Amino acid sequence: MTDLPSKTTTAHRATLHPVKRFFGCALLGVFGLAAASTNACADTVTYNLNNVFLEDGSPMTGKFDWTYDADDFEGGSGEFTELVIPYWGSTDYDSLTVTFDIKNSIEFNRDSLPSTHDEGYGINLKFSPALTPAGAAMIDTTLSAFECCGNGFKDQGFLSGGSIAPVVSSIPLPSTILLLGSGLVGFMRRTGCDRP
Repeated sequence: MTDLPSKTTTAHRATLHPVKRFFGCALLGVFGLAAASTNACADTVTYNLNNVFLEDGSPMTGKFDWTYDADDFEGGSGEFTELVIPYWGSTDYDSLTVTFDIKNSIEFNRDSLPSTHDEGYGINLKFSPALTPAGAAMIDTTLSAFECCGNGFKDQGFLSGGSIAPVVSSIPLPSTILLLGSGLVGFMRRTGCDRP
């Protein structure tokens, strides 16, 4: 009779062993992915234009992605994914040139079109302090300017209170992977508690 529990324990350990091996490999893979994600070549942060209004009350709204190497934030590149410019007249911004200086400004330019009477655009959003992956900046109303619509017809400044702010995700990918990995460690420890 004393051999029966010993056989049951051996059988249980034999079926548990492949499960442990699977979770062990999965755990190594998860931590490897976390390390790769942390040291990935490029990161992207999304920024919103918040409460940006011209002096006449017209809103300028938008959202852009800034993609950068982990060790060179300022050397990244930006692209607007959403944009509404007052008095533009359409949602086609192919003729617009956007220049990013993530430390202090975003410039929007369009030369006058040959078929129109001097309808070029020159918009300069100056901000301070410099943007960071987690830090916002206020629009500098003294240095920012909006020029458009021919012969200074709509030239004006911006109202105070506007900002450029990062969209903060609740849990970044590396943290999610580490959380999953620690859950696997806990599971492996729990299943290993019945060792002789």
